[in-house]
Amino acid sequence: MSDPVSDPREQQRRRDLARLETFVARARRIESHSLASDLDKLRQLSTGPMTFNQRDGKSYLRYDFPPEEQVESAAARVRPLLLTDVSVLAVLKAIDSLTAGSSEREGIREWTSKVRKMWKRRTAETSDGTSGFSATWESTTTGESGQTDHAELARAWIYGDVVHHDVDHLERTKGWDVGDRFRAAVPLIAYMMVESLNILDAVRELEKHGELTLAPRAWTDPVVADPAYEREVTLHVAPPGTPAPADLTQPLDDAWARVVAPAAPAGETTRAEQNELDDPA
Repeated sequence: MSDPVSDPREQQRRRDLARLETFVARARRIESHSLASDLDKLRQLSTGPMTFNQRDGKSYLRYDFPPEEQVESAAARVRPLLLTDVSVLAVLKAIDSLTAGSSEREGIREWTSKVRKMWKRRTAETSDGTSGFSATWESTTTGESGQTDHAELARAWIYGDVVHHDVDHLERTKGWDVGDRFRAAVPLIAYMMVESLNILDAVRELEKHGELTLAPRAWTDPVVADPAYEREVTLHVAPPGTPAPADLTQPLDDAWARVVAPAAPAGETTRAEQNELDDPA
């Protein structure tokens, strides 16, 4: 009898599941971001909202975006979705493959095709001219000039200002400042968040209806760190120069003395006792 693990189809299925489980963990991390707490506002941000005002005979263009620091942290959470192994395009391909035998495969294919087309257009490195904006500049002192578009500016903010300080991206957008790059990036980051959450919800539904079966840890493993942390520990000290224990699974020798916390004065409640009082369960 052949080993099913050696079957190329089974190997591919396992790779697809692993990719999808990795995406679920990433998307859950995106879901926990503060910008995702108001999905209606996030969807609005993905459209690049702006207003035009007139006063004193002049016209003004205005953007009202979240603080750059908040968008920067969101960018860090969505950026892996642009990478090859865990990109949304790879995830959609995995979904197609894993649901190939489903009675709902035609509807699933139609959905993944639409998402794939939109993702490619919105995350392209250069604009296709059907959306967004293009911009030109010219120096009145040096005569230098340049041209770019929203896609190039957004990438320059992500890779030049935020994660890598990529000088090539920054050079290609010379003539525009960090504010210009940031304003171009906000709709892209918001769109990537919205789309990843849409896919996450779709995966939930597919699993709910038996079309997919992911490892439970994909849904239960912690994906964000708790800033408050406390655990019970045992503390030992030794004179300076004492070698560190080679094996912490074995009892410590006599050089190491255990530090015992002093008992609470009579009538006072220790923190552990107070925790038990607060949560008797």
